[in-house]
Amino acid sequence: MKFSLASVAFLTISPTAMALTSCLGAMTSMSKVPGLFIEHMRIEACEAGCQPNMNHWSHQVKAGILSGIVADGARYMGVNDEKGQADFITFIDRLYSTVEEKCMEHMGDMHLCHDAERIQPVIDCVNRHSYSAVTSNLGVVRSSMSNKRCKKASEYFESDQLWQTDFPRHIKSYVGQCHEL
Repeated sequence: MKFSLASVAFLTISPTAMALTSCLGAMTSMSKVPGLFIEHMRIEACEAGCQPNMNHWSHQVKAGILSGIVADGARYMGVNDEKGQADFITFIDRLYSTVEEKCMEHMGDMHLCHDAERIQPVIDCVNRHSYSAVTSNLGVVRSSMSNKRCKKASEYFESDQLWQTDFPRHIKSYVGQCHEL
């Protein structure tokens, strides 16, 4: 049986190419999270009469919602070690900070529950800058990602598990105290 140089190269590169493809899919899915987070925050928090703003992020949202969601997502992807989970929290926090730096000038003193027309420039900016924020902060989680985890990440970030189960479960603590903030 003869092997050409091209087929040997393909067999050597193929697993790497497959992992790269899975991780590119995960990056695309991750880049949708900030916009989807705002969308779901508006649904859950605004319906409860909350007025989420940037000051709520570090004090309530990050600790009360995001940490739980990251832990759920890490379990879903099979990241069971504390370092891997801490890396994902750092990654999401940096992703948020990068997007915030680019887009919060559009937010001003508004909260996420302002009318859709006024808040749309913020959402558009977030969606426009999320992919570059993901790629520039990917180094934080690189050591924790494998082909399998990239596939699971891609699944989770767009799943009903995240947006219909985990997010609503974790936002309850914020909604329960938002009127006191």
